[in-house]
Amino acid sequence: MRAVKLCIRPQQVRPWAASGFLPGDAVEAAEAGMTFAEATAWRQAGFILPDAALLVRDGWTLDEATVARFAGVDRYAPAGR
Repeated sequence: MRAVKLCIRPQQVRPWAASGFLPGDAVEAAEAGMTFAEATAWRQAGFILPDAALLVRDGWTLDEATVARFAGVDRYAPAGR
């Protein structure tokens, strides 16, 4: 139903699915105003599309989200600390 509201047709979703996205990811991206290229960049940075779409809707850039994801993480600290 969300795809219908956004006028997304099956042929528009096929490239997304062919690139490994879930069909619903195309809808999530469209609702967030993301292009296919932007969605691909977020995925390459390690974000799943629903999370990326939420961050984009909240005004985050990919660079900001990537830095924030690792802020305060000491990769040299022993596990559990």
